[in-house]
Amino acid sequence: TLCLLCIILYVFGIAFTQMVGTAIPDKFGDVPTSMHSLLLHGTFLDGLGGMVQQLGDQHSLYALLFYLFVLLAALTVMNMLIGVLCEVVSAVAATEKEAIHVAFMKDQLEHIWQRVAEADDENTGFVTKEEFKKMLQSVEAYKALKEVDVDPIILVDDIDFIFAENDEDEDGNVVDKTLSFGDFVSLLLTMRGTNNATFKDIVDLRKYLDASLKKMRDELRHNPYFMGTSSLSTMKSATSSSLQSRPRCVRLPAASESGEGSAALNRGPHDSQSSTPVFEPMFAL
Repeated sequence: TLCLLCIILYVFGIAFTQMVGTAIPDKFGDVPTSMHSLLLHGTFLDGLGGMVQQLGDQHSLYALLFYLFVLLAALTVMNMLIGVLCEVVSAVAATEKEAIHVAFMKDQLEHIWQRVAEADDENTGFVTKEEFKKMLQSVEAYKALKEVDVDPIILVDDIDFIFAENDEDEDGNVVDKTLSFGDFVSLLLTMRGTNNATFKDIVDLRKYLDASLKKMRDELRHNPYFMGTSSLSTMKSATSSSLQSRPRCVRLPAASESGEGSAALNRGPHDSQSSTPVFEPMFAL
């Protein structure tokens, strides 16, 4: 913004020096003098009326050009400079306020966590699921989380998600997931209500959904009610029944042979005198 103001002063200084340098030499005798006069009277608005009167006595066009300079320098560029400074001050204040709230929340949670760990005699240096549950029961933790716009009620609902994955010890045994205090605080800050969704959040959501679906498929695969031996035996029995229920073909005498078609029907399908084919179902409806 200051560079833009200097460029405007330089351009208008050259213009006024060429136009009124001989008529008003004490104000616009050369380019540095013209720039100083424009800065003093046109930017800081000191004695604006007298300068306009002097330029108007020479020509009305000079007065209009000076008003254009005042519009660009005093009303536009200076207001832009003030706006930039206010924005910088606001950003710095917001950053400092944010740092103070985060530091307060971190100190409060660390104090509560150490108190809970000492009460359980399990101060391993990592935050566990059970310790986090006890921390959320504290009023100080509730207020500290509210300071950074983290909803403790949502944390209670999402505690299984925070500690969803399990770790393994040196012997390969599965143990509950633990977090260092720094990672724990960073994870809490990512769950603030004012945060915007990022690409990393979408990738993490995709990984979580993939892991959940894989776990569900594994549980269904090992569930005897879905894919166990009893289900396979039932499917084999149903297949055998369907194969055995196919109709058999038998023969009945034709009506033209000795005119005893109806009698042959009464004798049944297993009679040796049957000659006409008929389908006998192997199952009863």
